[in-house]
Amino acid sequence: EAIREGIDLMHERLPTGKEVESVLNDVASIARGHNLAIPKFVTKKPVDAAGFGEQPLEIRVLGAWESFYLFLQDVERLERITKISELEISRSDREPEKVEAVMTLNIYFSSTQRNPEDVG
Repeated sequence: EAIREGIDLMHERLPTGKEVESVLNDVASIARGHNLAIPKFVTKKPVDAAGFGEQPLEIRVLGAWESFYLFLQDVERLERITKISELEISRSDREPEKVEAVMTLNIYFSSTQRNPEDVG
């Protein structure tokens, strides 16, 4: 029973493929809310694996270090399951008081309809 509850909880945090766009909008809104410029925001081809999908998102943001740090904290607090798989942070060439971060954020989503009877 505990395993079933754990699996159900995980699936609740996985958006459907159609709901991924809402998560993308949330990420962009969080960045803008922390006064980060978003010169690059590109979705890559989704990857399908064992009943769930992974939507990679390539993001480049520019802004104050504190703003970037708060952005990361808020992305971590999203209800949906995400993972930053690549992250490169550097001082901006054009604006030395700012940082530039390039990252790949993976958003996991349910790629199949799950039957509750399949568990246990």
